[in-house]
Amino acid sequence: MSCPLRWPGLSTGRFDERFRRAWEYYLAYCEAGFRIVPIEADRADHAVIEVYPAIAKRGNKKSDRAVASVERHIPDHLTPGTDPYDAAVCAILAAVHAGQGKVLGLPDLEGPQPGYDPAEGWIYGLPADHVRAQSGVEVA
Repeated sequence: MSCPLRWPGLSTGRFDERFRRAWEYYLAYCEAGFRIVPIEADRADHAVIEVYPAIAKRGNKKSDRAVASVERHIPDHLTPGTDPYDAAVCAILAAVHAGQGKVLGLPDLEGPQPGYDPAEGWIYGLPADHVRAQSGVEVA
C-alpha cells in the first residue's frame, strides 16, 4: 500500500489488530479504484485531481468569497476563509470534473495544456475568462 497507516500513532488501546487489518484492507480497496489524473490516466471513473480553491475565488486572499457561479452552491452556514468553505469549493470543482458542470451551470475545467510536465501534474480550475467575468477581478 502506498499510503501506510500510521498505526503507532493510533494504537492507543482503542483499536485491536483485527481492526487494523480491516482498516488497511479498506484503504487498499479504495486506493485500487482511483487514478491520479492526469499523471496515471487522462480520465478515470474514480479520479484524484488537484484543485486549489483560490483558483475559483474573487480575489487572492483565503478569506475571499468564491465567484458567484460557484458560491451559489456553497451552503450558507459555511464562512469564507475557513477550511470547510474551501473544501466545498474543491468539492464543487470535483463535481464539475466528474461531468456535473452543466447541471451546476459551470463550464468544464481547464485540463492539461500541450507541453505540461506529467511529473508535475496539473491543477484543474475554471477557465480564467469565466472567473474574470464572475468576479470583476483580473485573472492572469
